[in-house]
Amino acid sequence: TKLSVVDTDPIQFITLRFGIAFPLLYAFVMLRFRGRIRPTGEDGDVYGSGSVHGLSRMWINWRNGPLRSVWIRGAIVGLFLFAGFALQVLGLKYTTASRSGFFTGLLVVLTPPMAMLLRTSFTPRIAWLALFPAIGGIYLIADPETGGMNIGDWLTMGSALMFATQMVMLEALA
Repeated sequence: TKLSVVDTDPIQFITLRFGIAFPLLYAFVMLRFRGRIRPTGEDGDVYGSGSVHGLSRMWINWRNGPLRSVWIRGAIVGLFLFAGFALQVLGLKYTTASRSGFFTGLLVVLTPPMAMLLRTSFTPRIAWLALFPAIGGIYLIADPETGGMNIGDWLTMGSALMFATQMVMLEALA
């Protein structure tokens, strides 16, 4: 990806990447699931939108109400995924691949607190404790004595936040 953004605009790269992936995935889904009845949950709700262990009542109500359509749910999850990729590729234009990889990896540490903030699942204490070494790693890799964080680093950390949110939305809406 780093080599690709040298020769092309990051948004053009993302557009091409998703432009190729969408029709292939759409064709696969249409062939794989053609003629099947819509899936239901154990309680008979369309797409299993009834009770879900650990999910807050707010999400269950949204899944049964305004977010009942699987297409709307998929679009929401997909928007966060796209935002993550777009920020990551834009960030790669201004930072190194190794720094981008580290900052993108922060999504693993950001996901549990994000899940707790958005009330989709409980966050164990160890996940909160993992934030401290992650922040220490950001400090060390940013090396304030040599200029600190650049715009690419911030964009890539934004991508990690979008990827973490995408994972939480997937948990809440799938």
